[in-house]
Amino acid sequence: MSGASHARVAVLVLAAGLAACGPQRRSVPLEGPLLLASTELARGERLFSRDCQGCHPRGEAGLGPALNDKPLPEWAIRLQVRRGFGAMPGFPPEELSDEELDAVVRYLKAVRDPRPALR
Repeated sequence: MSGASHARVAVLVLAAGLAACGPQRRSVPLEGPLLLASTELARGERLFSRDCQGCHPRGEAGLGPALNDKPLPEWAIRLQVRRGFGAMPGFPPEELSDEELDAVVRYLKAVRDPRPALR
């Protein structure tokens, strides 16, 4: 492994460790159904349901950790999804395209910040 690869892994481990230190709250209660403002967010929700829901039900802790209370930057989410970490498998582009991953990341950000713009 090259020095740059070691540095990326170290940053990922640090980001994951900091995220794990976050609050242990569950999802924020929503008033009524979450109406997604764009087809991109709706696509992200469908992809999340297909690929992520089994381990992160509704973004909460399940087999995997909660996602809806971790303000990870987009690059860290993408790296985690592509490479995997711990028990999480990686999702190569053949399984989840870059465009699909972008939609999932945008959906996760929207779920973490359910302001009226989403409804």
